[in-house]
Amino acid sequence: MSALGCTELKELAGPIATIIAAFAAVSVTAYFARHQKRIAVEQAHVAKEKLRYDLFDRRLEIFSSIFGMYHAIIGWEGTLEQVAAKDKFFKAYQESGFLFKEESGIQKLLGELNADVQKVIGFKELKGDLSQADRVLFLKMFNEVQDIHLNKFPAGLEKLRLAMGDYLNFHSI
Repeated sequence: MSALGCTELKELAGPIATIIAAFAAVSVTAYFARHQKRIAVEQAHVAKEKLRYDLFDRRLEIFSSIFGMYHAIIGWEGTLEQVAAKDKFFKAYQESGFLFKEESGIQKLLGELNADVQKVIGFKELKGDLSQADRVLFLKMFNEVQDIHLNKFPAGLEKLRLAMGDYLNFHSI
């Protein structure tokens, strides 16, 4: 090579090295950007699935609270466990408005069941006084409580099961 060719080559070496370094930096940046995008997509999918599981759990908890409440009112004596079941059911009733669409009728149905629960508890707590004070009222309330136990609560549970079916079908959530 002539002295002139070597000089020209030396003059081009700096810009060529800069271009190669810039290309390497762009390639590495692009690789990490693609990798971060894939991680972000995976994290979004995981978050969506977690929300789906959490909603399912909250909704199932509302559904299952009715069983504890039903068991509590059958032999209501106001024990700590029974009061806890009543409080859990009332909380489920209140939360249902946030977890189910209004058109589902779930909150309304839970409200009706809660009103029935209060009637049963009120009767059971006052039945001794009522039976002595007013036999006609006592018999009327006794029959109403029996109807709640034997008909209204089981029918309400069936309505609730049907109304919540779409929300508790885990495969379609």
